[in-house]
Amino acid sequence: MLRLRSSPISYLLLSFLLAMLLLTLAVVNATFRHTEDLLLNHAQEVMHYLVASHIDNTQRYLEPVAATVRLGQGLMQNGLLDATNDQVLSNYFQQQLRTHAQISGMYLGRDDGSFIFVSRSQTDLQQKRIVTVPTRDVTIQELNSASIPERDEDAFA
Repeated sequence: MLRLRSSPISYLLLSFLLAMLLLTLAVVNATFRHTEDLLLNHAQEVMHYLVASHIDNTQRYLEPVAATVRLGQGLMQNGLLDATNDQVLSNYFQQQLRTHAQISGMYLGRDDGSFIFVSRSQTDLQQKRIVTVPTRDVTIQELNSASIPERDEDAFA
């Protein structure tokens, strides 16, 4: 067995080794904490960037839709688009779908429960009408729409 003598050099050497061990542990701990803080800050910055990017993309994607809704409201309020004439509404909705590839469908619901809905189907446009007077009647009709653009899901990504 190894026995240390109780000499001042032995205590000095042991103290020096203990100090080196404590210093090494302190440096490793400080480096770890600093690296952890750097990684957390970087992750937070990346998340903020991604959220801001998705918000901007969503807003750009929805701007034409909001403009189309405002246009339709204005046309109806000024009497240029008759909200009671399903054929006129169907033509208007078809035109908007042809113009804006990011819109998948448009509808107008009325107080009496009737509504008209024009949407994209697999190959064409489809119109669904519910009429409540004199009785409730539901009709679904495929519309001829040879000039409808393909929907591009990544158009605003």
